[in-house]
Amino acid sequence: MELKLCLLRLQKLAIFATLFFVFLFSAPHASAEQPKNPLIHILIPTLETMGLPQSVKLPDTHPLMVRAASCANDVVEITNLLPEYSRTTWKPILYVFALKEGNCYANPPGSNDDGAACGVCQAHDPHKVIPGATCEKVRADRKLGLRVGLALMLQWSKECGSIGAGLSAYATGSCPKKGWTLNLVKERLKLAGIDGSLPWHPGA
Repeated sequence: MELKLCLLRLQKLAIFATLFFVFLFSAPHASAEQPKNPLIHILIPTLETMGLPQSVKLPDTHPLMVRAASCANDVVEITNLLPEYSRTTWKPILYVFALKEGNCYANPPGSNDDGAACGVCQAHDPHKVIPGATCEKVRADRKLGLRVGLALMLQWSKECGSIGAGLSAYATGSCPKKGWTLNLVKERLKLAGIDGSLPWHPGA
């Protein structure tokens, strides 16, 4: 009788050990790195404008990296609403403007153009771009700020005939003369890796 009990206990232990090792080697490791949003590489050349040398290695847990990563994810979500052929063009552009205009903050600290500029993309009169998007709402919601910024960039690019001209108008308020692009916009397009002479909706 005792022998049977011992054998039964050994069988239970064997089953438990088998299940334990199956779980151990099949479960995902918590320490494994998650794939990063490819837009994050754009952040590195902008570090100097944020008071940090480009050579600095910031950990993923650094507040700037956390904010930049979540902003990159927001940009992907917003630009995925565009036709597929336009996403690869406007995704890096929107991210660069979010970094440069508002440091990826929903409500960037500072003057905000004496109160006239709103949100992460520092847009003026956002309610004229998206009905109901008041400055107060845009400053409280980064995704809404990105939607307003993208819509305004598309609107100006369509009106001015090219992405470079449209983004220049985004900054100045009017279409530039043909062939001219604001230097600030040239720098941002270079950072985004986009040709400013492209039409407003590439592939359209």
